[in-house]
Amino acid sequence: MSGRLREFKYIFMSSLIQYITFPGVIFHELGHVIFCKLAKVKIYRISYFKFGATLGFVEHEAPQKLHQSFFISIGPLILNSIICLIFTAIFFRTLFVSVSHVDLLILVFWWIGFSAGVHAFPSVDDIENFKNSVYERSRWSLFRIISLPFVYIFSLVKKFEYIEARLIYASTLGIVLPFFFYFFQK
Repeated sequence: MSGRLREFKYIFMSSLIQYITFPGVIFHELGHVIFCKLAKVKIYRISYFKFGATLGFVEHEAPQKLHQSFFISIGPLILNSIICLIFTAIFFRTLFVSVSHVDLLILVFWWIGFSAGVHAFPSVDDIENFKNSVYERSRWSLFRIISLPFVYIFSLVKKFEYIEARLIYASTLGIVLPFFFYFFQK
């Protein structure tokens, strides 16, 4: 398979996954909004979801403190991970309690939860903004030291196939953990 065809297939599959899991984009942007409000950082514009290269965004003033930037950047990771765990746990709980009857609503719960997991990671722009915020600080502080591993982890994920890392995270959080929790509970 030629390099161009492989690249086209990757872009096509990535885009398809992004659009199928659009509820996760909405929660991702909501995570930024919630943490902007908690950090008292002014929001200028919000787009929870749109078709195009950028699926959603939150434009806000530059955070003045590193902890504000940190929580605004990882807000989606926190919110989406919680939503993923809750919604997929409801799915698996129903699956293990009434195996004979899984209706559409329960499948929608799993889809919403899994979608949240897929979009939990900070976006490339989120990573860059946070990385710049960490490196712009001239003095060392405890919070800067705590932030550095996050910068390196997210930068490492960004270097690999980003969509695969997100699918692995969502699968672990939304399938493997709830399955083992309910399986070993019996």
